[in-house]
Amino acid sequence: MHLNPPKHIVAAGMLVERGDEVLLVKTERRGWEFPGGQIEEGESVLDGVVREVREEANVVAAADRLVGVYSNLSNHRVIFDFLGSWLSGDARTGEETLDVTWVQKTEAGKMIEHPIYSRRLQQLLSFDGRVLFQSYTTSPFTIHAQKFV
Repeated sequence: MHLNPPKHIVAAGMLVERGDEVLLVKTERRGWEFPGGQIEEGESVLDGVVREVREEANVVAAADRLVGVYSNLSNHRVIFDFLGSWLSGDARTGEETLDVTWVQKTEAGKMIEHPIYSRRLQQLLSFDGRVLFQSYTTSPFTIHAQKFV
């Protein structure tokens, strides 16, 4: 019996820090969130997340630390979240973003309303050096497993 090989979509997000501020982008679909998106075929996760930040916010950033790996079992998506640092660029909208802004870290949680992005933001802001691996489904949002390593 031949099974079809698994097909996963790989995505990555980055919370870009600049002093006490973090970079947020506003999208039509989810409202305020941290930049990120799908990794293209043949592209490394690190290159892809840096590209997404540049495309969505016109900011050049460095991915400094892996904070979380999330497996969305509902849509076969694996997401890598990074903390990053601002290198250059004046934040401005891209083709996929309605707005972009730097906000105080303490204010970011008040702006992100999407429940999954809100949870991921809290993990990024409270990072203690341990990477979170988590699997979940959506509709309703249910965590199936999580482990810090």
